[in-house]
Amino acid sequence: MSLSKRGITASYVDADSSIEEKDDVAAGKFQLVFMSPELLVWKWRALLTSSVYCKHLVGIVIDEAHCVVQWGLTFREAFSQLGELRSVMKCNLNIMALTATVTKAMRTNIERLLGMINPTRIIRSPDKDNLRLSCIDVKGSISTTMDIILNEIQMKRTLLPKIIIFCKNTFDCAKLYTYFEMSMGPNFTEPRGASHSIQECRPIDMYFKGTETLVKNKIVENFTKPSSCLRMVIATVAFGMGLDCPHIRLVLLYGIPSDVETYIQEVCRAGRDHQDCYAVALYPRKLLSVCSDTMVSFSETKEKLQKRCCVF
Repeated sequence: MSLSKRGITASYVDADSSIEEKDDVAAGKFQLVFMSPELLVWKWRALLTSSVYCKHLVGIVIDEAHCVVQWGLTFREAFSQLGELRSVMKCNLNIMALTATVTKAMRTNIERLLGMINPTRIIRSPDKDNLRLSCIDVKGSISTTMDIILNEIQMKRTLLPKIIIFCKNTFDCAKLYTYFEMSMGPNFTEPRGASHSIQECRPIDMYFKGTETLVKNKIVENFTKPSSCLRMVIATVAFGMGLDCPHIRLVLLYGIPSDVETYIQEVCRAGRDHQDCYAVALYPRKLLSVCSDTMVSFSETKEKLQKRCCVF
């Protein structure tokens, strides 16, 4: 049920928000305000010092809190600066950090960066009984690796269960997308022979940080509809952020993630409706040199990782 149907007023602030809506946010007319860490830390920081927010602000909720560590120390520094917001408030600022992907060590780092002292912790195991994990050392070309998926999508078309292929970089996304597009030819679209430029006719699409916002939104909209033409998305980890698609049956990892947190984020996109699902990591052994010890162990026996996943 949406917030509005529950009688809760809310606003999402971004670069495209109207002046009127921004003024309403500043005036405290909404019970919930959503915005990116960059906007809150760099452009809207002064909002927290206003009399309206000093008086009425209950707290700040940080979703996908593992990004405070994973991204905040590299290309999205605003994540690691969220803890600084405590210093600009004239009163105590409550912070809630939410994540489904965190080890004990990372949890400690998140608490430190957010200035959380002796916080209340609510912890649940991410173990999923319906998810089957496997890891395959790949030898050969793309066609050797992806022929089974290619055959499945050509035979089943819009009846193919939903699939995500996660890639480690944009180059691999484009490489795989081109492989499927060229291999399928006029069969690449639904109906057959339609223009490849018509997004609604593509059973396969790709999603990464540089994808245009309108295209991203359309991909998410189409992929979350069980009966849509879009059956498979080739993406970087950016596609996982905030995705609510319960009926994904297969997640393929084209290249093993360097750390266990990213691995869990990606494979746990499958089977959120509690139906049987599969996650398969495809990797050339030479790439293990850039992976954590846990991921190297997983490449040898998946049981080690399954045990690790359940002891957070």
